[in-house]
Amino acid sequence: MQGMSEAKAAERLMSYGLNELTPPVTTSEWVKFGRTLVGGFALLLWAGAILCFMAFVIQYIQMNGNDVPQDNVSAAAAAAAAAAVTTLLQCYATSYLSPLIQESCTIVKMTARCADKSKQTAYSHTST
Repeated sequence: MQGMSEAKAAERLMSYGLNELTPPVTTSEWVKFGRTLVGGFALLLWAGAILCFMAFVIQYIQMNGNDVPQDNVSAAAAAAAAAAVTTLLQCYATSYLSPLIQESCTIVKMTARCADKSKQTAYSHTST
């Protein structure tokens, strides 16, 4: 097996830099929280809360504020609270499990064999 010459390797090192894997781009925890707050099931809960509140306002206008039932306000508050609590629990679970998932990625030992002119070398990836 013949690799590239040392001059060509030095030239590529100067133009491209070291052959390293860069860490993946991470997303801010606040952005993750915001996406969770308005995504999936939580979005349905927020829509239900808004619809219940709108129904209360319509009843309030129709009854001129006299003896308006509070059931729609209670339902809106319950739906909003459920959306907020499920979002907080999901974000907590995600932040708790993320380090465990990252740790499990380091279990697999990554090695590569490289040929340099006439010699072969095995390189191991060490996580930082």
